[in-house]
Amino acid sequence: MSSGNLVSTSGEWEYGSPSLVGPSQAYSPTKLWAIDINGQYENSTTSVLVLPIDLTSVNEEYPIRLKWLQWISIYGNYWDDVPIVEVISSTKEKLVYGSTTGGAVYNDIERIWESKIRDISEFAGEEIEVKFTFTSNASLNDDGWYVDDLSVYLYSAGVPSAWEQPVLEGTGPQTINSIAGPSISFT
Repeated sequence: MSSGNLVSTSGEWEYGSPSLVGPSQAYSPTKLWAIDINGQYENSTTSVLVLPIDLTSVNEEYPIRLKWLQWISIYGNYWDDVPIVEVISSTKEKLVYGSTTGGAVYNDIERIWESKIRDISEFAGEEIEVKFTFTSNASLNDDGWYVDDLSVYLYSAGVPSAWEQPVLEGTGPQTINSIAGPSISFT
C-alpha cells in the first residue's frame, strides 16, 4: 500500500481514517498511517513503512529536523512489541526512536497525540529513507501505532529559537531546494 511515496513494504501499515480502534480521528484531518487501521494489530508480525527523501541539495549550514506526530497503544515494555524509527542512507543508519534491544524505552500506552522531533542534520547532502518499523510478539495486542504529519524542517537561519514552516511533508521523495520550499501533507 502507498500514499504518495510513503510505501508500506511489509506487514499491516495502512493509510486512511481510523474508525474502530485508536484515536477518534487523524491529527490533521482526514487521513493517517496506522498499524491495522480498523482493528488491533496481529501477533508475530513485522510492519515496515518507508519514506524516501532527497536531501542532496541541503548543506550542513541548516540543521535538519525530522518531525512526526504519533498516537500509540501497544504492549511494548520489556521485550514485547517494538516500534522504531530509523533514518538510513547509503553511508549510515541512525535510530531516532525506540530501541532495537528491547526494554522500557517509551511509554507503551500513551493514547494521546505526541510530537516527536529528531535531529537528522548528519544526512545533509544525501538521499535517505525514513523507516517506521513495528514488530509484535506472539501474544497480546492492542490498538497500535498511528503516525500523522510527517515532515522535515530546516532550522531558521539567524533566528535560533524559530523554525520555518515544513519544507517537506508526507509524500516525498522530493528535493529540498530552499528554506521556503514546498509543503505537502497527508490528506
